[in-house]
Amino acid sequence: MSHRLSGSEVNEMDFGKMLQDLKLEQKGRRKGWNAVQLGKPVYITMIYSQELEPYFVFNDGEKERIWTPSTHDILADDWEVVE
Repeated sequence: MSHRLSGSEVNEMDFGKMLQDLKLEQKGRRKGWNAVQLGKPVYITMIYSQELEPYFVFNDGEKERIWTPSTHDILADDWEVVE
């Protein structure tokens, strides 16, 4: 169940809803992240591996790195699905 809306309309959500979309291989980000406000193409994805537990990857348009959400990220309600 994706929370993305058509056109430029964005459906903001909490991390619990974003997590459901990440499990469906969607990309997500917070509108409150500084890089997003500067127009940079940042997002997170969830990676599944048979050798490891699932984990998040943060992509800033230049490199990818493992990402762990902060308490602030988990409690935020400004998450959005990105294309």
